[in-house]
Amino acid sequence: MENYLNKLVKKLDGNILAFGNLSDKVINSINENNNILLFDLLNNSKDSGDSSDYKNKKIRYSNIRKKYMKKNITNIIAIYSDLEEYKNNFIIDSIVISKKNIYLMVSKKDDIELIKCQ
Repeated sequence: MENYLNKLVKKLDGNILAFGNLSDKVINSINENNNILLFDLLNNSKDSGDSSDYKNKKIRYSNIRKKYMKKNITNIIAIYSDLEEYKNNFIIDSIVISKKNIYLMVSKKDDIELIKCQ
């Protein structure tokens, strides 16, 4: 999944909002991409920011739509297993916030049928 994300990030442009634990390699690729204007990484992990120089922002689920609605987010990247209690509202909020694409990374252990129903 890391290799796929790395290739994907090199092709993206505009403003990116990411949810979950992204590897340092992916974050470095985002920083090297000159077409990316804004990058916010929202992470609810307690060890966030320890392994990278990039500062993660603590997630407040109730304010995400309000905060990012006017920032013209073109792409959203999310690791589904890292969304925790935000899984129920993530799809709806990301459709409202994103102007172009939503990339949802799902591991094999997550139930894809459950995601479709939400």
